[in-house]
Amino acid sequence: MRKEALSKLPIIPEEYGTDCFASVGIELDSDPKFKLSEMLDIERKFINGLVRYYEPENILEVGVSSGGGSAVLLDAVSDIQGANLTSIDLSRFWYRDQTRQIGFCVKEKFSNLPHEKWNLILGEDPAKILPSLKKRFDFAVIDTAHVHPVEAMNFLTVLPFLNDGAIVVVHDISLCVYYGLYRAVAPRIIWSTAVGDKLVPRCGNPMTRFDGAVGIPINNIGAFQISQDTRKYIRNVFESLMMPWEVYPDTVDIVGDFVQSYYDAELMEIYKRATAVYKGWYDSKFDAGSDTQDGYTYWLTNSYRKWQGKPVVFYGAGQKMRDLIALYELCDLPFDYPIWDIDAERIGAVRGHTVIKPDFDTIVSYGHVAVVTILNRQVFSAVRDKLEDIGFIVMSIDGFAGLS
Repeated sequence: MRKEALSKLPIIPEEYGTDCFASVGIELDSDPKFKLSEMLDIERKFINGLVRYYEPENILEVGVSSGGGSAVLLDAVSDIQGANLTSIDLSRFWYRDQTRQIGFCVKEKFSNLPHEKWNLILGEDPAKILPSLKKRFDFAVIDTAHVHPVEAMNFLTVLPFLNDGAIVVVHDISLCVYYGLYRAVAPRIIWSTAVGDKLVPRCGNPMTRFDGAVGIPINNIGAFQISQDTRKYIRNVFESLMMPWEVYPDTVDIVGDFVQSYYDAELMEIYKRATAVYKGWYDSKFDAGSDTQDGYTYWLTNSYRKWQGKPVVFYGAGQKMRDLIALYELCDLPFDYPIWDIDAERIGAVRGHTVIKPDFDTIVSYGHVAVVTILNRQVFSAVRDKLEDIGFIVMSIDGFAGLS
C-alpha cells in the first residue's frame, strides 16, 4: 500500500481510476423506489479513487446496507493482488425492504465482481468481531447508524486494528445540515474530533437542500489518515461521548468490554462516565416519582383506554419497544399486543414478550392499527409503506404513547 499523506496526494481521487468504476456506476441507482446506493456518484468515485491509488490489502467496511458501497469497493480491488474486503453490519436485513438480506445487491446485480475477496459478517457488532479476525486494515469505510453515539463507538472499536497510514472514509458528514436530519450528527462528530490529515472531494457536493433551497457546494463525504496523532488525541472522540445521546445502544456493554481491553484506564473512565450518565437519563424516564413519568403515565393510561381491545400490532423490537413495555409495567397495565420484527428469530423476546416474524402477505381487515416503534425516518417510511399495503393504519410510537 502507498503511504503518501492525504494532504499531498498527486491525484484527485474522484477523477482517478474511473475506468474501473464505470462497471458499477449506473446500475446502483436503477431502482427509483429503493435506490441501491445512498451515495452520490461523486462520493462513490471518491472512494474508488482512493482505493485505486493507495492499493490497500485489507479493507474494512462497517455498515453495509444494500451493498452498494461494497460493490464499489470490490470493483476497486478486483485487480489488486491480495486485496480483500471485510464488511460488518449489526443488522441482518435491509432497512428499506426487510425481506432482503444486507448486502443483497452484490449477489443480485454484480456476479462479475470478485466475491471470493469478500467476507460479509451480519448480526454482530464490530467490537465483538474484530478481535477474532486477527488482522489489521489499511482502509476503512464507516457508514452506519448516524445517531450519536453509534458511529463514535464504531470508530473507537475500529481504530486499534488500523495501521498507521490507513485511510478512513466517513459518509454523511453533512447529513445533519443538508437534509434537516438534525439528529444525524454522528458522522460529523467523528469527522470533527478525529485527528489526522483530511481530504474531501474537490468539487464539493452540490445537493438540493431539504427546504428546497438552491444547492450549496458542501461535502457529505470525507477521508482522514491514521497517524500516531490520531491515537495520541483519541481522547477527543471519547469526550464526544458526553454529548447528548440520541439512542442508548444495545451494544454499550460489548463496546465497554472492548474499550477496557484496548484503551487505558483514563479513557475507560470517560466511557464509563458517559454510559452511566445516559443510562441514568434513559432510566429516569421511567422513575415512578418523576415529572416525566407522570406525563407518560397520563398519556399511556389514556392511550390504553382508547386502544384496549382494538386490533393493534407493534412493529420493531428495539430500545423504544423495550421502553414502552417497561412503561406498561410501571403503570401496572397489561401488555398483550403482538410484536413484529423481521429479525424475530435472533431477538426472541422483549422483556418476556415473544417477537414474531411479520406477515406482509395477508391483508388485514379495516381498522387494524400498526404502531411502528422505529425512529429512523427512512426505516419508518419503508416499514409504513409495507404495512399500509396490507391494510394497516400506521402510527408512530409518539402518536401512540408520546414516547419519541
